[in-house]
Amino acid sequence: MQKQLVNFIINNRNKLTVILLVNLIVNINIGLVNYPYIDDIARQRQGIANFIAHYARYFSEYASWAFQGSRHLTDMGLTTHILSALIMTLTAIVVVYVFNEHGKISWQSTVASIIIGINPWFLEALSFRFDSPYICLSVLVSVLPFIFLKHGKRIYFFSSSIFAILLMCNSYQASSGIYIVTLLAFVFVNLLRGEKLINEVLNSLIAALSYSIGIGLYFIEMKLNPQLLERGDNTKIASLNNMLPTILENLKVYRETVRNQLANIWLYLVIVTLLIFIIQVILLKGVPFLKKILYLSLFLSLGFILSYGVYAFMSTTLADDRPRYIYGFGYFLSLILILSGNVKTPKKLWTFQMTAVSLLVYYLLSFSFTYASTLKYQKEEFENQTIFLADDLSDIGIDNINAVYINKFLKNSVVYDNTKVNYPILDELVPNNELLYWPNFMWFNSISHLDLNFQPKDTSNLDNEEYQLVLAKKTYDIYKKDNELFINMK
Repeated sequence: MQKQLVNFIINNRNKLTVILLVNLIVNINIGLVNYPYIDDIARQRQGIANFIAHYARYFSEYASWAFQGSRHLTDMGLTTHILSALIMTLTAIVVVYVFNEHGKISWQSTVASIIIGINPWFLEALSFRFDSPYICLSVLVSVLPFIFLKHGKRIYFFSSSIFAILLMCNSYQASSGIYIVTLLAFVFVNLLRGEKLINEVLNSLIAALSYSIGIGLYFIEMKLNPQLLERGDNTKIASLNNMLPTILENLKVYRETVRNQLANIWLYLVIVTLLIFIIQVILLKGVPFLKKILYLSLFLSLGFILSYGVYAFMSTTLADDRPRYIYGFGYFLSLILILSGNVKTPKKLWTFQMTAVSLLVYYLLSFSFTYASTLKYQKEEFENQTIFLADDLSDIGIDNINAVYINKFLKNSVVYDNTKVNYPILDELVPNNELLYWPNFMWFNSISHLDLNFQPKDTSNLDNEEYQLVLAKKTYDIYKKDNELFINMK
């Protein structure tokens, strides 16, 4: 098994190098922006990993200590982004190896595997300057056991799957659908190759049992972590009485969110590539037509549903909360195109197919650069406005100020507002400068070296007799009352 894997890497080194280079370019490009993405600002200032307190991510906690060389975290610059690129490249290599039959991978499968690491939903995971390698590790461990299944080593597959699922849960649970979708694809391909149904049923049962044990062990682990009780409903599974309507609602939101966040050009190319894949399967010889339709229907429908993972069972909808919660769809899409690249296709259809896949990867790759550029403009806008506001507040005098009430925070970049016209997902990916939440407040204080206690409040209709207007500018007015300031952003 080891020899086959090594030979596979050597024989396909040029194509695998392409995967590595693209992942490096995307990750480094995002890293060079130096944007403190959400939780990053707290870790930059305090150096606390704190992954264990958030959803019991013990694997992320200990891996962060290993990568850092210390329990106290510091911003490692491009190091974490390069590590993320290497991990996602290794993930892509494992996936194309597992589904490769002849030892040589096609250019389409090579190009398609890049989507695993650069799809729009996964870009958010790559944006974290501290978290990104550990999120990437959750994807990698989810696919590693299938190397054993490929070589028929079911005992190793079973035991490694339990360990892998437990590690995945201890790093990032949004990857909970990756293992299931990979299994589904494995069974689908084997059935089309003429493998006996009983063998694939056995593989599925082994995988289901190991997955259940891994998830079960994680739930036991969560019960031992009292801090999780403070995290709210988004860590809770729906009650049995409400399970079915909860699943249906979560899947509905998942489907709608994916559709709403797809740029039009992505949507058109996804539809085209899916149609080509369907035609490829239908044209396959040696499998009865009705069986092909049945296998195809089950694979596509169940694959989409199961790519959402355990989040489908959560008591609150998460799909429309953050893009990184649904990167399982990006993985599923990449997997379909990898499988499509492994199928022998008539030359005319192959040309059309390769063109569509290449265009899709091109537009997704170009979006990753657009996204990084938008982050840069948004960061510059935030920093510039912080300096102006901090100077004005310092001139007013803040020594005895207990709280600063504000109706909205700093303005967004005009580039950000323009770019999200073409890319709806940007509205979720790029943090909003106007948002009144702790990362923006902490970031402001970090840049200004002030320690202001910002509080959300409607300040648009302040009584001038009660509140003293101390500064009036084109972008904001500042009022004072006793030991409190009130900022009305216009």
